[in-house]
Amino acid sequence: MTRCLVALEMHSLSSNGILEFKEQPSLTELANLVEQCKWSEPLVELQVWVRLSEMAYKTCNHQLVLKSTSMALRFDDNMYASKVKKLDKHKYTVWQEMLSFASCVLGKSLINNMHGKNVIRRSALEAFLNATRYGRRADNYMQVISSARYYWNTCLPLVCEFIERQLLMEPLNIILDCITATYCNQAGKG
Repeated sequence: MTRCLVALEMHSLSSNGILEFKEQPSLTELANLVEQCKWSEPLVELQVWVRLSEMAYKTCNHQLVLKSTSMALRFDDNMYASKVKKLDKHKYTVWQEMLSFASCVLGKSLINNMHGKNVIRRSALEAFLNATRYGRRADNYMQVISSARYYWNTCLPLVCEFIERQLLMEPLNIILDCITATYCNQAGKG
């Protein structure tokens, strides 16, 4: 586990231009290392997969983005999340923020690699919709707004046809509900 975390930090520091390391594993090797590792804390594993997906997205490694985000999003059904929700609100919030971020990275990567295929566009729309839902659970207004913006920009080419507008109505209502809920909570805190 320590090797994974150190290698992840090495990549992070190298990509930010802070330090340069002569020898570091490739992102694909790091993903394999993370996959083989035994994790004692599921939240740490989730964060590692999300950070790895972000790094893969920045290097335009679409296959690794798909792998990393799928590994991160499998934590959505994790029983640990429901236990954390009851015991520790902060951990639950971080958990949902990580899932939101992973969904958003997945959607952005799909859009960058869709090559005009509407099937892939619909998958990206679903990822952005899920990102807004996770953002709502995390009560993070900025994540909800960011995901909603990506959703809107992705669906714009589809609004020309009546049937497409009808299909977009329900997801847009869900997104508006997420925005309203998180904005009301933010206004109550301020």
